[in-house]
Parts: sequence; structure tokens; C-alpha cells
Amino acid sequence: MSRGLSAGVQAVIGNANLHFFHLYTFHFATPFRVTDHSHDLSYNFGSGTETFTSSARIVSTGDSEESLDISNPTMSIVFTGANEADLLLPFTENYNNKRVVIYRGYFDDSGNTTSTNIIADPFIYFDGRVDSYSISDNPNNSSSTVTWKVASHWADWDKINGRRCNPDSAKVHFPNEECFSHMYDQIGQKTWGRVVT
Repeated sequence: MSRGLSAGVQAVIGNANLHFFHLYTFHFATPFRVTDHSHDLSYNFGSGTETFTSSARIVSTGDSEESLDISNPTMSIVFTGANEADLLLPFTENYNNKRVVIYRGYFDDSGNTTSTNIIADPFIYFDGRVDSYSISDNPNNSSSTVTWKVASHWADWDKINGRRCNPDSAKVHFPNEECFSHMYDQIGQKTWGRVVT
């Protein structure tokens, strides 16, 4: 089965001076693009050039695991020393089930640690949706860590679809809807259909 790696990536993958980096795109209302490369990077994936801001705050990206069975692979993206923007992101964006794409690319530093010379095409390392996030604070060193848990599209495999018949559930999709506001005024068992006597 083809892995979708370009011939350029396949040709250079064994190079001793090769180093990899990741490009992260969180598809929020305002896309959030960062890279763990030491410099900002711009790349055109075919629909226009996208700029990824360098962030030393990305401390880990989970391994991309695969299986022959239907499974729900997940990955955690951890930002440490999180700044105010990182901390506010879960509260200012509708993050639930938003797409996150992680690309892996390679560069050849040849002894130059500031190189932004991208070799071949970055490829999709993980493609999933935001499942959850967590924020942990360390009062000892005044630092915060934000962890985004990203799951594959199989995350909804066991999900029970539907909506609850209450005002808050209705307002998620229809903010001006008032049909369920009077449900709690009605007391007693409701009989549907014709009453047989």
C-alpha cells in the first residue's frame, strides 16, 4: 500500500544530516498554525501559502500509530510555558471536533542549525479532530501546560447521536428557539396518539 510519500522524501529519508519538523494546523474559526521548527516557515500546500509560527512551547507530539483493525488512534500535542494566547484558545474558539492536521517535513542543516531549507514535500503525519484539552498549572515555577488530545475520525464510532429535549440543548443549534422552554411547566405523563377507553 502506498504511503503517499513523495519521491523526494523517499530519496532523502536516509540522509545523515536530515532533521524533521512538524507543521500544525488547528482549523478553528481563525486557523492556528505553528511549527516546532526553530524559525517561522511558509509552505504552499496547493491552496495558497500558509505561514507557520515557530514555537518553542511545543514540547511533545505523540507517535502516529497504525493498525490493521478499526481503531481510534489519538495523539497529544503538548504546549508548555504556555502564554496567555495558548491558555485562552480553548475559551475563545469553538474547538470541539475541529480538524487538526499535522505535517512532517525534513530539512538538511548540514551543520547549520538555522537552516529553513525544506527538502521535498511535507506529508500528513496525523489528521484528526480535537477530542479534548487540559490545562495544568505549576505554581512552583509559574508555568502552565496546555495539552490538546486529537483523535482520528473514528473517534465518533461509538457515539450516540441525538439531542436532548431541553432548552440548553436546543439553543446550541438554534439560539432563538424557545420550544422546549415550556416543557418543565407540563407535569404528568403525556400520552401520544388516541386514548383507548
